[in-house]
Amino acid sequence: MLDNESLGNESNLPVGRQEFGSLIANCGATVNNSHLAVGVSGGADSMALCILAARWGRLNSVLVTALVVDHGLRVSSAYEVRVVASWLKRLAIPFEILTIEQPKPTTGIQEKARRWRFLAFENWCRSNNANVVLLGHTLDDQIETLFMRINADTGPDGLSGMLRYTRVRGLIIARPLLSVTKKRLIATCNHHNQKWINDPSNLDERFTRVFWRNLQPKVEQVGLASQSIERFSRIMGSLRGIIDQHCRDFIKYSGGVSSLGLIWFEAAHFNKLPPYFVELMMGRILRSIGGASKPIKKRRIGKLCRNLTDKPSLIETLGGCIVQKSEEGSILIYREYAKCPAPISCLPGETFRWDNRFEITLSGDQSAIIEALGHHGWCQVIGDANISEHFAMLKQIPFKARLALPAIRHLDGGLSIPHFRRIDVAEGCVVSRELVAEFRPDADWVCELVA
Repeated sequence: MLDNESLGNESNLPVGRQEFGSLIANCGATVNNSHLAVGVSGGADSMALCILAARWGRLNSVLVTALVVDHGLRVSSAYEVRVVASWLKRLAIPFEILTIEQPKPTTGIQEKARRWRFLAFENWCRSNNANVVLLGHTLDDQIETLFMRINADTGPDGLSGMLRYTRVRGLIIARPLLSVTKKRLIATCNHHNQKWINDPSNLDERFTRVFWRNLQPKVEQVGLASQSIERFSRIMGSLRGIIDQHCRDFIKYSGGVSSLGLIWFEAAHFNKLPPYFVELMMGRILRSIGGASKPIKKRRIGKLCRNLTDKPSLIETLGGCIVQKSEEGSILIYREYAKCPAPISCLPGETFRWDNRFEITLSGDQSAIIEALGHHGWCQVIGDANISEHFAMLKQIPFKARLALPAIRHLDGGLSIPHFRRIDVAEGCVVSRELVAEFRPDADWVCELVA
């Protein structure tokens, strides 16, 4: 449904050029980026963001492209995409329509739509040299998120709400409007004579977010104003950053991160840490090594941490990772081979993300298959005398950790191990320059420690 609302009271002023410049700078989206993408649904929030970002881009010599996703989840979605495209043409804003061809889900509709949308963003951005996507989440959205996470008992990480700057599958997601109310963005659209689309799902209380949205006025009546919730979110965000820094300092002091995708540290140092901090750190490590898109259940992390403290040695799996404690007192965490993705084809010159852990670049002039090394691949390595002595470095890590490394399978059946950035190999060692793999999890503090 197309809509346009009145400006309302004078306190709901539109977002101006100077204010938006400060907002976008504060979310880190302007650092060394000459091409930004904006996710545009056609709602007031995203249309206001698109208009503001496009104007800012023209003034700062930054290309801004609007990405319009057609999920096909509603009968009217194709029509709405055409309407949004007509608006963008009128505004002279470059745009792309990303069509998602997936069967309509019967459960978890919003979560699946979000995953498809981010995957579409990632694929387009990688093909068009844009590594930042701006999203139009508002202060109202942040408050709803915090309500849901308080109810879910998510801890300080969840209570920081949505972040202004984060990574999802290696793609930078920036949210410059998190401190701006939806009313102000409606005012911004009106100021620019811009219509928008009202999504009927925003009124459907079967969705958790809508349920909490409708409770917000009642919560404000008891004194919990939006400004208080925003301040709480900022404090939790600062705490989250402090926790990240302490995790980084611990791993730097007690262990390390390998560019082969492993983390290790000393059990004796681990045992001295406060239990609650240990669980927060372990959750972060497991997500980085396992490439998980969602937090792991706190109950399972707590049980793992207690076992690591109480048992002299163990091997357990959690979050797509193998956690191994040796009797010598070291703890090693690496990817579980059984959880690695199925083989995928790769074109020459293509750069893509594999298993949400490695950034892969394939050069040369031939297509290939990228897959986990696996048992068959390792047998092929050790069965070829020319290969086995070249890749002695792999024997320095546990057998199961080798199996989860990326490898290139040529169309003739031949196998190559990639060049892992930051790995020194022995003199005379030949590695494949056709495939370069860089371990780059979404957590910046882990990336800083890769050696």
